[in-house]
Amino acid sequence: MSFNELYLLIYLILIISINNIFNKVIIYYLYILNK
Repeated sequence: MSFNELYLLIYLILIISINNIFNKVIIYYLYILNK
């Protein structure tokens, strides 16, 4: 595995985790709005 592939993997994991947090925030926000 080259350095470039490792960098890409870390970048991908970062995007997935940020997206996951973002989705949770949106779901929570919609839940509050619907109350």
